[in-house]
Amino acid sequence: SVKVNENYEILSGSTSSTKNIKKS
Repeated sequence: SVKVNENYEILSGSTSSTKNIKKS
């Protein structure tokens, strides 16, 4: 998984970690 910013995590081909997605 690629971590962008602080809590923005992108899973390869899947964004199932929406609980950790925070766009400021």
